[in-house]
Amino acid sequence: MQSLKFTSTFFIFIFSVSLFFSCKPKKQDDPAPVYTGDEVISTPTIYSGNKQYMHDADIRLVMFESLIEYAQSGNTKEVFVDSIKLKNMFYNTSSPFDTAYLNTSGLNIAEAVDPVYKPEIEKLFGRLSIASKSQVESANGVAGVKQATTTSAFKLYDANGIAVYELIEKQLMGSLQLYQICSVLLADNNLKNQSKEIRLQTWDKAFAYLGVTPDFINYKVTRP
Repeated sequence: MQSLKFTSTFFIFIFSVSLFFSCKPKKQDDPAPVYTGDEVISTPTIYSGNKQYMHDADIRLVMFESLIEYAQSGNTKEVFVDSIKLKNMFYNTSSPFDTAYLNTSGLNIAEAVDPVYKPEIEKLFGRLSIASKSQVESANGVAGVKQATTTSAFKLYDANGIAVYELIEKQLMGSLQLYQICSVLLADNNLKNQSKEIRLQTWDKAFAYLGVTPDFINYKVTRP
C-alpha cells in the first residue's frame, strides 16, 4: 500500500511539472524591423586644407600635366617628341615649361618619384621619341600614328603597338602620386608618435597628391 501511495505521488508530481511548463507563455518573437529610410550623414562639400602644405604637390602635378600634354603631341602625325625635353621637364632643367612660375619653383617631378622607377621612366621617354620619328601609319611591327580602334582619336604607337605616352602617365601616377601618398606621407613611420598638428600637415600634403580640388563637386578636374 505504501508503495502504491509513493507511485501515485510521483506521477502527480510529474504531471504538475509538465502542466507548469506547458502552460508557460511562449516567448514573443522580436518585432520585424521597420525601414525608416537611409540615415542622412552631413559631410562638408569642400575640404579646407592648409594650402601652405599642399603647395609642393600642386606644383609637381601641374608639371606632370604639362609633361603628359607634351608627350601627347606625338599623337599628331609628323610631330616629333624630343626625349631631351621630356627629361628636362622631369627634372625641371633648362626652363622647359611655358610658365615661369614652374621653371623658377625650385621643384621637380623626379625628386618625388620612387627612385626605383626613375630609370624606367627615362627609358619610356626614349621609346616615345623614337616612335614619333615615324612618318608612316602604325602597322604590325611598325611605329606610327593610327586611329584607335575604340575611339575616334588618333594615337602614336611604337613598333610593339603600345601607346607609350599612356605608359608614362600611368607610371607617374604610381611612382609619384601613389608613392608619395602611401609609401611616404602616410607611412606608419611618418605618422607614429607624431603630434596632431604634424599629422594634419601630412594629411594635407597627401590629399594634394590626389590631384583633385577640394571643391571637386563644383569644379572640373583637369589634372592627371
